[in-house]
Amino acid sequence: NIALVLPLYLNQVNIEDDSLIATFDPQSTLAIEFYSGVKLALDDLAENGFNAKVQVLDDLNDRLKMKEIAVNMRLNKPDLVLGPVYNNNLRLMAEHAKKDSIYMVSPLSPALNITSSNPFFIMVNPGIETHCRKIFNYLIERHYEDNIILFYRPESDEETYAAIFKKLLKEYHAATNTVSLQFTDVIYTPRETKETSDTFDDGLELFFEEDRKNVVLIPSVSKAYMHSVGRRLFPMVDPPYDPKAPKDFNPVIYDIDVFGLPAWGDQDGLRFDYVSKMNVHFTSSYYLSPDFYTNQNSFYTRFVETFQTEPTEFAVKGYDLMLFFGEMLQKHGTAFGKMLPYEDFQGHHTHFKFGIHPAENQPSVSLDDNYPLLITDFIENQYVHLLKYDGFTVKRVE
Repeated sequence: NIALVLPLYLNQVNIEDDSLIATFDPQSTLAIEFYSGVKLALDDLAENGFNAKVQVLDDLNDRLKMKEIAVNMRLNKPDLVLGPVYNNNLRLMAEHAKKDSIYMVSPLSPALNITSSNPFFIMVNPGIETHCRKIFNYLIERHYEDNIILFYRPESDEETYAAIFKKLLKEYHAATNTVSLQFTDVIYTPRETKETSDTFDDGLELFFEEDRKNVVLIPSVSKAYMHSVGRRLFPMVDPPYDPKAPKDFNPVIYDIDVFGLPAWGDQDGLRFDYVSKMNVHFTSSYYLSPDFYTNQNSFYTRFVETFQTEPTEFAVKGYDLMLFFGEMLQKHGTAFGKMLPYEDFQGHHTHFKFGIHPAENQPSVSLDDNYPLLITDFIENQYVHLLKYDGFTVKRVE
């Protein structure tokens, strides 16, 4: 028994008299697209003998409606709840699922503060710490000898996220018994956000080195801040022509790689000459390979044939999630949750590699001779992509 909880807003659907034409609220689009992917996955699972009763529930993104749904679930306890989507209803449903020992999947939210001490809560979209760890591990492997600079504004989200990188660095020092790897902190406020011209801009080059690669960490989710830093760094990799400069003048060109969080993947307003010249890398929980939108991809062709439209991001996620958890139920039964850390699933948009959060603080208790029972805050997918801008395209690094 599977419960699918989505903000469909069915109370706002209008059907014209004597007609099959219906109009719906634009807020329903996400849920409709996600449900389309789920439906196609259920068809695939059924062909392989999967037999499930799926109840589709509309939470209207409303707390009172979610309470009503949660109470009814106590009478008809499902084996899996997929959803809700938004954080307020996630928090409410997570506590009910915890009390009733129901496995519940958060399909889209990366928030880490939804629940605690809840081994039945499964977070598919990795949290910010997992993204930071992906970047950190890559820097350790590929940029150990480089000049690593950490940019952030004081008393901001950047400072909060920078603290995660500092924590990872401290853990690395303790684990390796070495402090040879260090970050250079640059507390940077762009000129256009200050009232005076006396800013850090004029002395920024002091933190960069001419004879080796400079790796710039920008742990920000603010596109305005990212663009401001990008505008300041770009002349360092591509100096502008100065007609007044002497003919024999050769400006310094710095070798710079930029690393950031998923906000860099929002291409609205991005200058591709900036991000490509600065070798911008960023993490993401979503990436489609170049051959996804081709007839060689059976999912793509079947989706278009079924719905007469291309699958969106939410449709792809709905398909991958339903296919994975359906296979888990089919393979392991209703106690599939304890098997999640031992499975590795390659979906269209990402891998599913689940672990406990936070792993270092959690004990394990023997359940039987083969597998331990994880006692944890929640279960989290710990796989993220590392991507890079290459001209006008985005490519997967690892």
